[in-house]
Amino acid sequence: MASAVSLRAQNVDPDTQEQINAAKKQAEKMGVKTPDIDKMMQENAAEEAAEKNEAAKKAASIKPEPLAVLPAWVPAIDGFQPTAASGKHWIDSDGKEQGTMLGTVAGDPHAVFKKWEASAKAQFSGPDTSWSPTVGNVNGKHYVSLHTFRRDSSGTDFCDLKLELDSASGGKSNVTITYTQPSAGCGEKK
Repeated sequence: MASAVSLRAQNVDPDTQEQINAAKKQAEKMGVKTPDIDKMMQENAAEEAAEKNEAAKKAASIKPEPLAVLPAWVPAIDGFQPTAASGKHWIDSDGKEQGTMLGTVAGDPHAVFKKWEASAKAQFSGPDTSWSPTVGNVNGKHYVSLHTFRRDSSGTDFCDLKLELDSASGGKSNVTITYTQPSAGCGEKK
């Protein structure tokens, strides 16, 4: 009877409780040892609590922190001047580092992009990398963006790098760099 009380405390509906009790009685008549349902339900509740705790830890890890310099694996942009306190990075719920940084660079966005693309492509080339350059005009501003994915051997997104440039005054271009990388990093092909 104590097991029925504790199972009811675990929010088991009456029909299920009746089936559990009938199964226990039948098993006793047959001389079969039944599993400890109470213990199994307590273990299940403990596992659920641990999963909720882990989810809460992951949510807390998403808080952005300052980023002073871009990671070394991000190909350099000649003349890039970061905007003060614009860099941020965080660990997402999948354990990947994400970051962003704003800045400026001298030159036309298209010319800056082509020069950067030529230097970066050697690092991000091969069958495991996909390049998606985009050139456009939004609200009178020109932009060029490169969205690239490097994939690991299982085909999973391994790292992601995005560069956006748009025309600014004084012969400069505004730059936005965003990235995602797993804990193993993006510097080496895996």
